[in-house]
Amino acid sequence: MFYILNSNQNYFNDLFEGFENIFNSKTQKDSNKNDSVEKSDKEFILSVALPGFKKEEVQISTENNMLKIYAKRNKKIGWLQEEFKNSYQLEDNIDIEKITAKLEDGILSITLPFKEKTKPNIITIQ
Repeated sequence: MFYILNSNQNYFNDLFEGFENIFNSKTQKDSNKNDSVEKSDKEFILSVALPGFKKEEVQISTENNMLKIYAKRNKKIGWLQEEFKNSYQLEDNIDIEKITAKLEDGILSITLPFKEKTKPNIITIQ
């Protein structure tokens, strides 16, 4: 589950039955529907609309279980947003070392794989 943290507002999503909905409707509305999340058995895929940005203008970082996206356009392009900044609180089960991202047709797709589940350690009594 993600928590979207906008610079002006902090909204925490509700936990829905079956984890089917990652964001509540209020948070999605307030984030201008710039982003969406899909969940599979192995990963989350976060998609963020960044029309007109080039990959050189986008920075993605993680720190203290926070995923931060910052984009700043090198030149003004009509009505398009010149700067984008957003942060997401990551769950503990995300494998931060294996996060990947691609920017294609104005959509930034970030794959957030889950950590492999550890098998229980059986301890023999002596």
